Amino acid sequence: MGHSSGSMSVGLLSMSPMKNVAGHLFHQGIPMSGPPSITKDTNVQATFRLAEHAQCATKEHWDDGHFEPIIDCLRNKSALELLAWQRTIEEQDGAGFFGPSIDGPNGLFPADVPTMMKSRPAIPYMTGTTSKEFTFPLPIPDQVLASEQAYRAACKMTTSALGFSNVDAVADACTNYYSKTKILASEMMSEMFFVGTFKDAQSVRDAGAPVYLYSFDYPKISFHSADLGFVMGIHTIEQDATDDKLEIIYSGYFANFARVGRPADEWQPMKVPDGSNYFSIDYSDSNGTKVRPHNVDSYHPDTMGFWLVEAPKIDASSRNNQTTTTTKSTTTTASNDRKSTTTATTTQRVQPATKAVRNGDRNEAKEAAQEVRSEKIVKAEPVVSSAASNWETAFWVAICGCIALSLVFVVMGTLRLFKAKRAPHIIADERTSLLHDYRNGSVKQVY
Repeated sequence: MGHSSGSMSVGLLSMSPMKNVAGHLFHQGIPMSGPPSITKDTNVQATFRLAEHAQCATKEHWDDGHFEPIIDCLRNKSALELLAWQRTIEEQDGAGFFGPSIDGPNGLFPADVPTMMKSRPAIPYMTGTTSKEFTFPLPIPDQVLASEQAYRAACKMTTSALGFSNVDAVADACTNYYSKTKILASEMMSEMFFVGTFKDAQSVRDAGAPVYLYSFDYPKISFHSADLGFVMGIHTIEQDATDDKLEIIYSGYFANFARVGRPADEWQPMKVPDGSNYFSIDYSDSNGTKVRPHNVDSYHPDTMGFWLVEAPKIDASSRNNQTTTTTKSTTTTASNDRKSTTTATTTQRVQPATKAVRNGDRNEAKEAAQEVRSEKIVKAEPVVSSAASNWETAFWVAICGCIALSLVFVVMGTLRLFKAKRAPHIIADERTSLLHDYRNGSVKQVY
């Protein structure tokens, strides 16, 4: 069982084909709010980008497999320089060095996540997220979180995290799609969790194991890590009667799954072969409305429609276009070997154009003029990139603040538990009584 980064560890370990891991060291898995992620060669690509920024490698040097000179070059750079280049990569791509690396044929993680998912061990799974993972109570105006820059930054991060090859093309489509939905960029970030969790759950179901997919939909508090208090009995705010009842129910699901492999009789596992049903966890008796945990047929259908159907099509189409463009570019380059491969200033490029005009060579003059125009365009790009990077930096600060806030809630809850004058003995006593009755066989489930 694990939450957030711990959940990613559970997911990765549960799909490892290494002998005596999944199904041996553990027989069930409960990943909460953190789908597994190893995108093929992510860290390798980030390392190349870093070496490229440090002027320690080119594509040709990287591909020849001789890395010792590159390593020696990087070792001669200062730590501050390396960190600055790493930050640049993160701002441009939405992600950099992240998660474990692929070990190789006989390793714990011999391949990337999509590959390991296809032949993972079949162990029972209980997995899910909160309904508003990244919707934290931060003082950020809605107009900021609904701006095109916010969508763009969130889309780049989500696209990269979900392992798409052409981040820019998919991020463009994502920005266009979500700007029409009018949801906030912070809410859109939650969908990275929804998609990853759903794909993970699907692969376990397809492997032949029962999967119990859930969404913690309690409207009072449902951001990232908010549900942990209802599992552990540690809270940062004073509980009311409804909170207490939900805690008994929610923690009971985990106890049941750990003991008998099923959280509740009424909770339906994901249907075979292609079901997307899940269990909505909520509890309310307010205003004459009675809400209880219940089964729902379709897990975030609009989200899954875009990220699992439309986005892969865009990614594949962009790859094909890139291949065609690269082929044409290579042909053009080969037929124009006479062109200079060194970088020149705009002034230096104007001189050949002027000379060509004087000599009456129109083709050469046209070529030189085009190079001048290209030079001006290239020089203008960093201004736009810099503006985007500044906004993305602010967005990343906000995201880090969200994560830090969730950790603060956990720490505050722990301190409150030890310092509070009144321990939550009522809930503890009731749960203890229920567990006692469960073990004695007088009740079938704990909830």
